Amino acid sequence: VSHSSRNNVPVNHTVGDYLRYGYLANRLLRKDEAAKAFQQCTAKGFCLRGLLATLDTYAQDGFVEETFANIHTISSYYQDNPQYLVDKSMANATFRLVSKHGLSLVKNLGEVWIKRSIFVKKHVEAAVTLK
Repeated sequence: VSHSSRNNVPVNHTVGDYLRYGYLANRLLRKDEAAKAFQQCTAKGFCLRGLLATLDTYAQDGFVEETFANIHTISSYYQDNPQYLVDKSMANATFRLVSKHGLSLVKNLGEVWIKRSIFVKKHVEAAVTLK
């Protein structure tokens, strides 16, 4: 996603540029490009929409540790900002992982995050009740 201007000077993309590119790539079913754009979006600075999109991508691909890391980051944000409503995509992502891999494998693969983060532990326990 690197572009240059006429004078071969690299263009500095904003968080919004990467977010829009990720949504477009997602609609065009270019999942790898979408994931890369969302990762670049969140690397540029904190972007909740980028994190939620990355979370969805990781959960669809079955990446347990990456999904749990995002759940921890997003949950920490919501705890620090209680005026916002918690997005349901964290519960959906955890449920998707449990449906795809099974509860015991998710707990084994995400053991570090389940022990480290009370938010992740809560979402894994909630996914069990959804199933």
